[in-house]
Amino acid sequence: MISAGERKKTFFSLRLEILSIIVLLAIFAQIEYSHCLGTKWNFEMDGMEVLE
Repeated sequence: MISAGERKKTFFSLRLEILSIIVLLAIFAQIEYSHCLGTKWNFEMDGMEVLE
């Protein structure tokens, strides 16, 4: 059986992984969403791309 300290560390790293996955998905979704709409956000991110 693992100690409380070990379990806490494992839980924290697991939470960190889940959080990073959520952040990556959110960024990807935002980029895809903006790309479809051709929004101002997409224009600001790309800088050079002209909106149609």
